[in-house]
Amino acid sequence: MRTSKQRIAALLAMAMLSSGLSGCALLHFDDPAEIKAQEEEIAKQQNVELPDAKALLNTEKLVIDEQLLDDAGKEIARYQARFPYFEAGDNAALQNINAHYESEFGHLQSDKERFFQLAREKSSDTVHTSVFDYELLRGSDSYIAILRSFESVDSLGGSGKFYACELFSAATGLRLKFTDIFSGDSKKAMETLRSDLAEWCADHEYDTAWFDGMTDELLCENFTIDADTLYLGFDRNTLPGGETLIELVLDPYTAFMGSN
Repeated sequence: MRTSKQRIAALLAMAMLSSGLSGCALLHFDDPAEIKAQEEEIAKQQNVELPDAKALLNTEKLVIDEQLLDDAGKEIARYQARFPYFEAGDNAALQNINAHYESEFGHLQSDKERFFQLAREKSSDTVHTSVFDYELLRGSDSYIAILRSFESVDSLGGSGKFYACELFSAATGLRLKFTDIFSGDSKKAMETLRSDLAEWCADHEYDTAWFDGMTDELLCENFTIDADTLYLGFDRNTLPGGETLIELVLDPYTAFMGSN
């Protein structure tokens, strides 16, 4: 059985392959066991100082904005990427989050070259675009929530947008799972999620078969939250209408939140 990391990797890789991309840039990387153990020990300490992520966000550090021109100087492709980066100082949690994104950002140069090569081979009147972006979401002081996106336009003018939903502990920099953030009663939180998804399907006149057979882990593996909303990201072939992001009201879940 594939791990959660492999499932999300496959989801985003399929999204990027449709645009000729390598699929590296939005994949998730697990924390090494030794680092995880050290960070969990830090989290137990009462005096862990939680960072102000918004104030420390550097929006110019991990950025690419390059275009490909033909011999006549006409733009035929554009590759843009913005990844989160924090002025961490000696804060271990932010250092861990930075390492996560710096590792992924390191794959972009080769990704860009492949994308430009594809644009050369399939030139058209449509400008090929590849855009990686993110939003730092509003949330609790105890976690750092990020919603990343990948959007592309191919030679035929077709486009698609896919999401990586990420939630980190502000105390350790570790990725938080659904069962971590709703550790107060994760079973009831999952029951609420399935009920809300059924209601969402009814509102959109969709059948619920697309998620009825999913395991709990698979259903909520690509998720994050902000102060008001729970976000779930999916492959565009998963939902009946091709949506890739579902937004649910967070309030019913707050009773199930544990301490992180």
